[in-house]
Amino acid sequence: MDIKFQCTKDSFKGSTHNCVLEFDAYENYEQLNEYFGSFDKSLMCPKEEYFDGFDYDTWDDYVIFEDGKIVSRAGIWKYSQTAWEVAGVSTLPESRCKGYGEIIVSHCTAIILNNGKTATCTTSDSNIAMRRTAEKIGFMEKV
Repeated sequence: MDIKFQCTKDSFKGSTHNCVLEFDAYENYEQLNEYFGSFDKSLMCPKEEYFDGFDYDTWDDYVIFEDGKIVSRAGIWKYSQTAWEVAGVSTLPESRCKGYGEIIVSHCTAIILNNGKTATCTTSDSNIAMRRTAEKIGFMEKV
């Protein structure tokens, strides 16, 4: 079961971070595909397949690099006029427990709020790490 969270300027406890970079996934797809392959080689696919039907105007990618390679990624999905979602959050297994998840979610949330939108996030109820990260930053479960 999925849990839906939202964060407003009043509940937000984070900030932007210099180590998080906006990432042009189309122009730098090889790096992104390598990142996916670090989780599971079956996640890798040709650029044309990945971007087939993709609406570039509704998604921005953000990454954290370590030693020249992507170690954490999240996106901002601009799905409505009033709310945008922090989505696709992931960190390489060997780079976890370094605070990257909190940093990248905080950064994306700050961007959303600075654009005058409500920040949302949806995760599985079994994804304890993401639930804790969201709550620490100021997301509250929507009822």
